[in-house]
Amino acid sequence: MSTDANTSATSMSATSTSAPAAGENEAVAELQGEVEQLRQAVWAHATVDQAIGVIVALGRLSPEAAWDVIRNASMHTNTKLRDVAQQIITFATTGDVPKEFRREIKRQMQREQESAARTTAEQ
Repeated sequence: MSTDANTSATSMSATSTSAPAAGENEAVAELQGEVEQLRQAVWAHATVDQAIGVIVALGRLSPEAAWDVIRNASMHTNTKLRDVAQQIITFATTGDVPKEFRREIKRQMQREQESAARTTAEQ
């Protein structure tokens, strides 16, 4: 290899091992933030799906009606949807849930059950 080729190869390897530019650092940080958001979204989605299953089993409701129970309980208690879902799962596994929350879930389940009964009666 010629001296010019060696110098060029050394210079290229030094460039490729140097620290990333400021713009690259920002891009990496942005991507890391997006990855974390996606992880949280997947966790929340799985939690909500599990809670829907609990409501379907306990209330003998359709998945759509169970979703309405969770969504309405979230709105009426001013609690994030994923937190409502987590409380439902906690209740299913431990039987422990705050009394006010239990009342709201029962109320929403009864509302959906009555709605389903009316729909069935009308058909």
